[in-house]
Order: sequence, then structure tokens, then C-alpha cells
Amino acid sequence: MRSILLLCLLFLMSPIGGCGPGPVDSKTYRVSHDGNSIKALVVFIHGVMGDAKETWASAGDPDGWPGIVVRDPKMPAVDALSLGYRSEPLNASSNIEEIAVRTLQSLQDEGIFNNYEQIAIVSHSMGGLITKRMLSLMKNNYPEQLKKVKLVVFFSTPSQGSNEAEMASWMSSNPQFRDMQPSDLNTFLQTLDNDWRSLLQQRTALQPYPKSYCAYETLPTRSVRVVPRSRAEGNCDGTPIGFDRDHLTIAKPTSVDDELHRFLRARIISAFDQRAQPLDLKVDVIRNDGYVLPAQAGSLKSGESYSLALSASRDVWFYVFASDSTGKTVRYFPSSATGNQSRGLKSLRVPQDTYRFIRLDSVTGQESIYVFAIDDPDPELEKAFRDIDDKSIPEQKALLTSLILHRGGEVVAGEGSFSRFAQGATRILVFKHVD
Repeated sequence: MRSILLLCLLFLMSPIGGCGPGPVDSKTYRVSHDGNSIKALVVFIHGVMGDAKETWASAGDPDGWPGIVVRDPKMPAVDALSLGYRSEPLNASSNIEEIAVRTLQSLQDEGIFNNYEQIAIVSHSMGGLITKRMLSLMKNNYPEQLKKVKLVVFFSTPSQGSNEAEMASWMSSNPQFRDMQPSDLNTFLQTLDNDWRSLLQQRTALQPYPKSYCAYETLPTRSVRVVPRSRAEGNCDGTPIGFDRDHLTIAKPTSVDDELHRFLRARIISAFDQRAQPLDLKVDVIRNDGYVLPAQAGSLKSGESYSLALSASRDVWFYVFASDSTGKTVRYFPSSATGNQSRGLKSLRVPQDTYRFIRLDSVTGQESIYVFAIDDPDPELEKAFRDIDDKSIPEQKALLTSLILHRGGEVVAGEGSFSRFAQGATRILVFKHVD
């Protein structure tokens, strides 16, 4: 009788939920948006004895939750990818480490991180542990690609292990159950949790990703709470959310209006909203021989020529002013000499023509470059750009200061050295102009 009960416990976490044969080989599948050049992807990762199709099954869409996500008119345009892996109830399968390494390699081989700019991961149960390990590997080996992972949502992930998994490990040869034994004596889960905490702690104001959100079940599955709140993922942005679902139905929203899907949709919309993300703006002064002025002690001589290399973390409109040591301010971009802008850009050379440069006059002292990067054409900046030539030097200085402070910037004196200040969408560079 004890063996029969333990065998039934093995299937509590399966998508079938009974004491029959569980899935052996879970097949990865895609759901593609009708639009062209989709740059956002939602990845689904199932749990132990789960299935890429059945885990996310829904009466609301033949492709399950991935299909609901792709075809929801309130969602941004996304593709979906449901990943599968082998997970047998009794026989040997890959352990969590092996699945994470293999899954990451598969995503690399498929060009996922080259083809998509924004990625969200939705994980169920043990799928969350695979996700955490995979992203920890990316932090060490592919940090630039990790920046594209904007969001992870954990549904009933046993970050502290599972008593049911420990019991199942007594009679199953599948190492995935052993990997999910309670964390008190499970060094794998302890290390995984430490690495995940470290990854989240290294997020910055300019790179606050991946966002991490958690949900857990409040109802029993066959009289057992498989992953209660005390065992669920706890490294969350915001309060973990309990849903009145069991371990199986927490991954199966019934329609586009199901509270499970509405919870996920709100998280994806927020994480994928580029304009809600801090804007990273970089500006380099490049001499006409290709030399980039250093961050400290940068200087140019009278008569030397240079260009500006501007780059932003998203498409923006650029406005560039320059002031010499007397305080006289001129328009650098846009202008008839340096070029104009008809759409948002991530990068820009000033002047736009690669055969043209900005030449320093004979007025030595301190040169200041003011760069504004704005999500949309800015009427106030447009007006300032038109009017600044007609103003006196004190009026020009007051106008620039007003524009900077309005956008959260601050003027920093360079005292002859090359310095930078960046806040929001404003950057001021100061370098020394010598004879």
C-alpha cells in the first residue's frame, strides 16, 4: 500500500494528475504572431513530468497559454516558444543542471538572443529552477544577451524544495526529484538560490532586469498542496500572489480574461514598455584621426576637427548644443551643416556625413557639449533650438540651464578636464580647448 501511495504522489505534479503513465518526451513548439519582424518573445518552461503542450493547455486556445499570449489583442506583438524536455516518473532522465545547460545551448543555436530584443520567461514548478540556473549561467557567460531577458514569472516554483519530491525520489530513478528535495539539506537548491539572489542584486537603475514575479497555488492537488507559499519562489519584485488554483490548473488559464493571464499580461506589458525603462545615453568626442578623447584630461587644439558619436538604449530624438569658454552657444544638431532627423534613432554621428567634421575656433578655454535625447520631438527644445542664436550670452546660458534642470540634469564644471554627467536624457561633456 505504501508503494502505491508513493507512486500516486509521483503523478501529483504531472499534467495528467492521476496514477497512469506520464509523458516521457515533451516536444518543443512555437506560436508565431501574424506580424512581421516580431522582436519580442515569451518562453514557456514546464515542470517535472510536465509537457510543453499539456502543461499549458487551455480551452481558450488550441495552442494553450502560449497561443493566448500571442493572440491577445491587448498584448504587445510577441512570438511564443514552449520548451520541452524529457521527464519520466520512474526512469532516469537528465537532472536540472543538464536540462538548463542543454536548453541554453539550444536557444543559442536557434539564434533566439540574436533574433529577439525582448524576452520574457514563464515557468511552472521545476521549470522555474531550470530558468534560474539557465539565467545564472548567462550572467557568467553571456551577460549582454542576459540584458534582453526583461521578465521572469514563476508559477508555483519550489525554490525551497518539495516534501513530495523527496518522497518521490525514494522510488524513482529520475534525478529531478532528488534535485528538488527540501533545501535545508539540499546544497544544489541552496547554491541555485544564492546565485539567483546575486543576479537580482546586481541589477542597476539603468539595467533593472530581469524583473522577477512570483505566484503560488492555494488549493490542494489530490488533497496535497504540492508547492505552498512557504516553499515557493521568494525572490520577487512585489508581493507573491496566491491564486485559487491547484498545482496543475495554475498553469492553465481558461481564457484571455482569466485572472492568471491578466496577471501575466500586466507584467509583460510593463517589462516590455521601453519608455518606462531608464534611458542609457553615451556620448564620445572623436578626433578626426579616430582618437576618442579619454574620460580624464581630454583636450583638443584650436583648429582641430572632431565628431560626436551618440548612442542611446532605445530610439530617441537628439538635440545637441555647444558652448565655448565665453558662454556663446551654437546649435550642433539638427542643422543644415550637421544633418537632420526624421525618425527616432539609437545611434547618431554628428555631423551625419562621415566626411565632415566640427572644427574648433581660436577661442581657447572650456568647451561644453550639451546632448538631449528625447523619446518624441520636444516642442520646448525645438523652440529653444530656433531661438538661441538671437539671444545674448546670459540669455543663452539661462535657457540651457532651464532645459537641463527641467529634465533632471545638472551642469558640472570640468575645470580643464574631460568630464561627463548623465541623468535621465541629458548629458553634458566638458573638455579643454588649448592652443
